[in-house]
Amino acid sequence: MECYVCNNDLTKENETEEHIILNAIGGKLKSKKLVCKDCNSKFGFEIDNILAEQLNPIANLLDVKRDRGQPRSIKGTYQNKEILIEPGGKMKLARPYFDLDKNHFKIQTSSTKQARQVLNGLKRKYKQIDIEENLNNAKRNKSYLPSVTININFGGENTSRALCKMAVNYFIFNGGNRNEIKHLLPFINGEKAEEEVEVYYFYPKSEVFNKGDNDIYHSLISLVNPNIIFFMFLLNFLTNLKWLFF
Repeated sequence: MECYVCNNDLTKENETEEHIILNAIGGKLKSKKLVCKDCNSKFGFEIDNILAEQLNPIANLLDVKRDRGQPRSIKGTYQNKEILIEPGGKMKLARPYFDLDKNHFKIQTSSTKQARQVLNGLKRKYKQIDIEENLNNAKRNKSYLPSVTININFGGENTSRALCKMAVNYFIFNGGNRNEIKHLLPFINGEKAEEEVEVYYFYPKSEVFNKGDNDIYHSLISLVNPNIIFFMFLLNFLTNLKWLFF
């Protein structure tokens, strides 16, 4: 077997497990017969990490299960306060907040442990603070926030390179001939632009599936391996509901 990118022989010394679809967005299908360790490391640093960073908020909110590791928590804001959104959507204050109201401190934290840490810090300056009394008198409540703002960025050439690499991964993994995709390698390597290697967006002139007035429109019809279904959903979202073909 050879690395389809650099043509070096794959050996026990340089083989590596390549996720066909990014692990960061739930890809579990993987192979040691695609790329060498050096190419895998290069693409992981140059393009895969960028796409993973862009899609992390979606993977986080949907609590996408990874082959290894967990989606990272993301930060949002609500009324000028930083909110930490954990995988699955659970929210809490990213850090303690407190201010001085006349002769009283108002402290907001996500846990009793955080509150104790803040009080311990204040006690160094205000010796009269009774930590246990304050903790016992603290108000504890849970409520739904009406809205939280998060920043999401999509797109860019490196993102397109990562998407192209995933498509090529899947093609080669399923027995595709390297000669049929070698014109894409300069783009994946960052040596040529999209228009030079015929990577483009495809806009169908008519509906791919025709449905009647009483049919359900929001459905997903898959003709591919189930491992790629979630990737196609994210790819659809990423390209603003327009499919991307190579």
